[in-house]
Amino acid sequence: MSRLRHVPHRAEVTTSEVPLPSGGFHLRASCPDCGRFICFIPHSPVSHFYFGKHKSRLIRDVVAEDRAYCEWLLRQEWVRPRLRATLEESLSA
Repeated sequence: MSRLRHVPHRAEVTTSEVPLPSGGFHLRASCPDCGRFICFIPHSPVSHFYFGKHKSRLIRDVVAEDRAYCEWLLRQEWVRPRLRATLEESLSA
């Protein structure tokens, strides 16, 4: 017997941070109308580039060696939020 997952009444979901005992957090996705739990979304910082000329390299190493590239990436609209946050943190350190 299969169980159906809850489908939100609207297209969007609400999220809240749930702290983990080991540190960090997951995002909890809930229906915005009834508040019913949908799923946990793992959330962790990006540590490596997953594309481009620095693919598979550590972000902190690329920031140290090619800061201009990282600053250029931050000006691009297509950069995903998790990568953007990691770049901003690495550049400000």
